[in-house]
Amino acid sequence: MDEETEEIENNERVLRQERATNKDAAGAEEMSQEAQDELAATAHNKNKSVVFLLSILLKGLSDFADWFGLPALPLVGDILDLATGGVSIFSYLSLSGVARKKGIIRSIGALVFELLPFGINDLVPTYVIEGIWTRFTTMKLANQAEEQLEEIKKKE
Repeated sequence: MDEETEEIENNERVLRQERATNKDAAGAEEMSQEAQDELAATAHNKNKSVVFLLSILLKGLSDFADWFGLPALPLVGDILDLATGGVSIFSYLSLSGVARKKGIIRSIGALVFELLPFGINDLVPTYVIEGIWTRFTTMKLANQAEEQLEEIKKKE
């Protein structure tokens, strides 16, 4: 009885493996097309220079105002930080893929840091650093996506 049970378990295991490889083979083209679409969208983020330029300009103005004492007025500094953070988050919605997620997460982090009730954090150009960091990261991801798309085209 033990030999029969082992044989049945072996047969079931082999069947499961065959089904899994058949599913993988059938879904490979669909996944590769989805992956290609995602790579193309990520590569297209490289063309969003205006979004980054306007975003960094606004962030620079906000950080400049922080350096010259605008946050000394009780709510004005916080309102300016909230507005800058909101515009920053909405500007990253025009991106796609991983760059969008990373940009939004970094922007929320910069906003939270700017809203901390310590005076020293207003001296750090948080928004400008976040904007430049996100720009370089987005360009890096876009370049990698373009390289991967070129490799896929070469294989075809």
